[in-house]
Amino acid sequence: MIPAQGRFVVFEGGDGAGKSTQINLLSRWLSEQSIRHRRTREPGGSSLAEQLRALIIAGDNAPLVELMLLMTARAAHITETIRPALENGEWILCDRFLDSTLAYQGAGLGVDPAMIQTIQHVVSKDISPELTILLDISHDDVSMRNPAPSDGIEARDNAFQRRVYQGFRDLAATKPECYLVLNAQRPVRDLHRLIAERVSDLMP
Repeated sequence: MIPAQGRFVVFEGGDGAGKSTQINLLSRWLSEQSIRHRRTREPGGSSLAEQLRALIIAGDNAPLVELMLLMTARAAHITETIRPALENGEWILCDRFLDSTLAYQGAGLGVDPAMIQTIQHVVSKDISPELTILLDISHDDVSMRNPAPSDGIEARDNAFQRRVYQGFRDLAATKPECYLVLNAQRPVRDLHRLIAERVSDLMP
């Protein structure tokens, strides 16, 4: 059954938590349910946003500059990809959204979260996820899986990464009804089963 309106599902968590794997599995499952959907990511997801991605993940900009680059990329992503898809009845599976900004640039870099929220309101207006899936794993445990950082942000020091990790957990605690928090060290298939069960609640 194809839903009358699109749904916006976001996957959050630190680098190496397994978001891409679970998005791919959920995408396959949605296809089996005949749900039209598309996968996307942040930063990225549109032509301009993908061009900005390299500048953002280099991790060598001042915190405010990094935030503004990210929000510019998000504005393009929403305008060119997310909003048209949702209005067309498609589901969106997004690797990162606002929570990553609040965790990385907010908790991690110390940017005022109120300012982040204000800019987000201008950028996104009525666009927000129906469900956020947080794959919960500490940076120390991720480092055991993937010892080599993949970009400049992932290469930041352990103190930064621990602030980010706690930032995600604090966000999930504020509105537990909007989150599915899962221990990312559970078996991949177990995680997928739990995600599919929760996502099925969004179906008409």
